[in-house]
Amino acid sequence: MFLCLLGGAVGIFLVWLITLIPQDSMELFLSAGNISLGLLVSVGIGILAGIIPAVLAANLDPVIAIRAK
Repeated sequence: MFLCLLGGAVGIFLVWLITLIPQDSMELFLSAGNISLGLLVSVGIGILAGIIPAVLAANLDPVIAIRAK
């Protein structure tokens, strides 16, 4: 979950840098809701990416799991 939060924070920082570029032609900004939504989505994806393989591995027979490559 920490890696997903870190990745989400880096992604939000990059988006913030991109929003600084077109300030003359259009008004772009990041609200607190957008930032929290981005972090929640990255944490949710991280949790799913950890739970799904763990559940699949828990359902395997240990002998077959060790033999599989």
